Amino acid sequence: MKTQKVQELIKKAERRLLIGLVFSLFMISGNINAQSFVYRPINPSFGGSMYNYSTLLSMAEAQNTYKKNTSANTSATRTTPTSLDSFSDNITRQILSKLSSQFLKNQFGEETLKEGTYQYGDLRLDVSNGRDGINVRIIDNKGGETVITIPFY
Repeated sequence: MKTQKVQELIKKAERRLLIGLVFSLFMISGNINAQSFVYRPINPSFGGSMYNYSTLLSMAEAQNTYKKNTSANTSATRTTPTSLDSFSDNITRQILSKLSSQFLKNQFGEETLKEGTYQYGDLRLDVSNGRDGINVRIIDNKGGETVITIPFY
């Protein structure tokens, strides 16, 4: 009997505690203030604060594993060409343009392009007939090579 009464008292106490907690939550909830969530981007490229730029850039540079080529092609080691070098380059371009115009005129005009090897300065032009058209092979003394095929019509 006594254990039954004790259990009933415990149940009543639990109910009162639960009712008290629920009541206190309702009373407290009237004083709770909410805040709206607003997205603010960090990256200045997407509307974030411009003061984050230097931090983001330094973090990106720290993570970058790509290293720039420090060969002779950097701007610090480049020299400006002399007037003579510029003139020589200009004449070379004009002569190569004239040669290519003559090759195309001969190919598509009344005359035919003659097979053979033509030498101009550092460049060697090898002209030969191929199965798809006339092949013009341009070779320079530095090891560079270009092959141009002019198709038959």
